[in-house]
Amino acid sequence: MRLTPRGDATQRLVSVTTAIRPEPVGQSPCTDLHGNTVLSVWFAGLTDQLDIDVTCEVETLRGNPFDFLPDPERSRLPVVPTADEAVLAPCLLPPPAVQPAALALARRMLWTEAGRSTPGDFAGPLCHLGWATN
Repeated sequence: MRLTPRGDATQRLVSVTTAIRPEPVGQSPCTDLHGNTVLSVWFAGLTDQLDIDVTCEVETLRGNPFDFLPDPERSRLPVVPTADEAVLAPCLLPPPAVQPAALALARRMLWTEAGRSTPGDFAGPLCHLGWATN
């Protein structure tokens, strides 16, 4: 969930509280590629209702929200990507074909018929594989 305001040069996040019903079995805060706070939650089963209450206190640091200069390069079409956006361009490409050796390794490490089908079941042996080959 991305429900937390981002602190930056124009605002400071003072506090945030999140209440989720039904209560998740687990939750894990992390930061995404763009620096946003993300809260991942997971539940034990299905539910017919989900309530999420988020309360935030934010201090604004900019007296005038319009005290910036617009980028003249972005006021005409077509908009040319900036250097920062160009770095992310490969993310827009379709994924490459899966290499047969990688697929064989994945199959060797994950046995779904034995009940092992979670990301942890895959990542655990992968970590040990790195140590075994050194």
